[in-house]
Amino acid sequence: MGWRHTLSLCHMRIAAFAFRSYSIKQLFLILLIPIAVLFYNSSESTSAMQKEYNDFARISKIDASKRAEDEQKIITNWEKRTSKKSADTAKIETPRKTYLTSIAENAKHQKVHKGVLLYENIALRTFIMMILGIILYKSGVFRNYRSIRLYWPLTISILIAALIINYFRYYHWSFEYNKPVTSTWEGWLFAFPKETLAVAYVLLFNGLYQKFISKLNNRLISNIGQMALTNYIMQSIICGFIFYGYGLGKFNEYSRTQLLGIVVLIWCFQILFSWLWLKRFKRGPLEALWRKLTYGSISN
Repeated sequence: MGWRHTLSLCHMRIAAFAFRSYSIKQLFLILLIPIAVLFYNSSESTSAMQKEYNDFARISKIDASKRAEDEQKIITNWEKRTSKKSADTAKIETPRKTYLTSIAENAKHQKVHKGVLLYENIALRTFIMMILGIILYKSGVFRNYRSIRLYWPLTISILIAALIINYFRYYHWSFEYNKPVTSTWEGWLFAFPKETLAVAYVLLFNGLYQKFISKLNNRLISNIGQMALTNYIMQSIICGFIFYGYGLGKFNEYSRTQLLGIVVLIWCFQILFSWLWLKRFKRGPLEALWRKLTYGSISN
């Protein structure tokens, strides 16, 4: 997933770069386009599900012996979709046993070779977040959070709303996965769970940083941010090596608690690596490469 998301990220960074000179009002208008597309996709999905359910409800009133073959197929498909699944306790084979297999799997999901460029709307969602980032930057909120009136009430309200939306979304995924979303309003409510929560966290931690942390010596954390792209890609490489077959093949062998320990170890390693690297170099390796591609010179 990391590499596919990175490809979309690169596409959208190039696209978003073109909008850096736009006003905040213009950016909000541009933002309406991808948001409208995703709302439309959500409406189409729920409409299709409503039609499936209506067909099922209509055909289920017909005696089974009098149903046509295609009508019985509709009944079978809906019952299969809405039936509770039993837990699969079979041992999962270690995925991606070679690096070439991993590349093939990524290509299969990306589907660029089939003419499908936007993987599961990731590009549109990434574009939305980047435009929102430009809007927040232009508003001056990252320099002084007080530039937005009622910053804390607004932040807390967005955070509470985002947590409620995500609770219901993931409760549905976990415990009501067999109940298709047939309500347009519910589909719209679930359209941007991750994005809403991401904005809430950005506002929350930005405010907390400026109010409490900015006065502290936080050079180690700053190093991580200075090498954000390198550390992001490094996490994909490290986790691929730990869990996939071309590395240690430890997929599905750790509990959630043990995985938290691995997360902490990776963080500690990256903090140390970033500190050691920036003691010798001005930029991270991928940041230097990105600068070279952008400006034609690392030092410019």
